[in-house]
Amino acid sequence: MNATTTTTEPVRVRNILTTDAERLAYMDENYPNRPTCCFCKKKVECPYGNNPAPLAKRGKCCGMCNQVVIFVRMGIIPIAVARTNKKNLKALYDLVVQPVAPPVPVSSCVPPLPTLDEDMTEEEYEANHSIARAFEKRYEERNEEGECPDLRICFDNAEMEQVVSADKAIVLRQQLDCYCYGERCGFLPEPEITTIPVPYNGRPITKRDCCEALVSSNWKCCNHLFLEMFHKGKTDNERIICCGN
Repeated sequence: MNATTTTTEPVRVRNILTTDAERLAYMDENYPNRPTCCFCKKKVECPYGNNPAPLAKRGKCCGMCNQVVIFVRMGIIPIAVARTNKKNLKALYDLVVQPVAPPVPVSSCVPPLPTLDEDMTEEEYEANHSIARAFEKRYEERNEEGECPDLRICFDNAEMEQVVSADKAIVLRQQLDCYCYGERCGFLPEPEITTIPVPYNGRPITKRDCCEALVSSNWKCCNHLFLEMFHKGKTDNERIICCGN
């Protein structure tokens, strides 16, 4: 009787950073040049920071200040109040979530969420982001069963034509070092596709071409669903997919 041997695939183990000090040390070692928060002026806790709109038109914000940004987007904190407390958003956050504070009906006092360009109406803003909305709709149709978060693309129509690579093909890469795949966020399964090629067809590759490549592939975003930029990677032909929440 012949003996049979059984081979098993190696198990990939992800290190979970469980304390704030561990995460900060990891970021200091691996991402020393990460952005400074445009509100509190501290180094952000993640490689690329978070989208500060509509409280700021440019820059990135840290996780703490991003909590207030999200509350503004949800209509929980009036944007006028948040803008007058930009330099101390943590105090504003602590005030809002105090359990002893009575609930404040905000539906009557919160103005419509302003756009990134404050002189635009909502209709003008949507028209200025029509290319992004078309990509988002295709992405949602591809994932209509709700298997992954909806994608939100932050590029307006003019930004879609910005050049990402002038004269060579590139590869878009999704990094798996965000907390969406960690213990605190429910262990999202790692995506099957983390690299997406973008061919060079004799003309500069733009952000529109990169979005087309993402939507046409089976790429799936994590809980950081706001696509904000394509950051240059370690090689000339690599671009990192940068998403915030």
